[in-house]
Amino acid sequence: SIYRQKFIWFYLSLAGIAIINILVNISTLSVNYLVAASAGIISWLLCAAAAFLNYWFVINTDIQKLRETVSLFFLLNVAVTIGQLLFIMWDSGSLNPYTFQGMYQKYFINTGDRMTGISLDVSTTNAVINSLGVLFFLYSGKIHLTLLCMATLLLSASNFTNILLVIVLLIVFILQSTKWQKSVIVVCFFMLVIFMARISPQNNRYIAEEY
Repeated sequence: SIYRQKFIWFYLSLAGIAIINILVNISTLSVNYLVAASAGIISWLLCAAAAFLNYWFVINTDIQKLRETVSLFFLLNVAVTIGQLLFIMWDSGSLNPYTFQGMYQKYFINTGDRMTGISLDVSTTNAVINSLGVLFFLYSGKIHLTLLCMATLLLSASNFTNILLVIVLLIVFILQSTKWQKSVIVVCFFMLVIFMARISPQNNRYIAEEY
């Protein structure tokens, strides 16, 4: 059944496009181009392999175990992010480091950038993980965990991710949600407004200046 999965053909087609491009331009190829093209082809093949492993894992694992595993991942990410916030609060001596301008503005508007979460990558990665957690728990019927992921998402102060999530939640609100899900979405919107207005108001000025 793996050959009927569209994602496999998607990745293989991208590798195929790169191979065709090499054949078309074979008369003008340089060593540097071949190295770059080969790296790109290998990357797409690795993506196909990773997608296959995920597919195999999903179809061979009990659905309840999958849900518990995903839930644990999101909760661990929340725990790491909260731990990072507590450390910043301790280091700055401020209950709200998002408005703390001491220590040569070590934190202040940069506080969200330090919320890397379990990935220890950039804060945007953490924000995307939490936004997926919001949607996952929203459709799992777990209100408190939905709001917990929403709060953790806001800690990252990723304006771009917030905008994307707002758009998605608006679509869900209008097209595919129950009454209680609509209520939870409204609460998420209120949390965003409160964070932008009271917790990290400098983000509003930053958006206005940049855009």
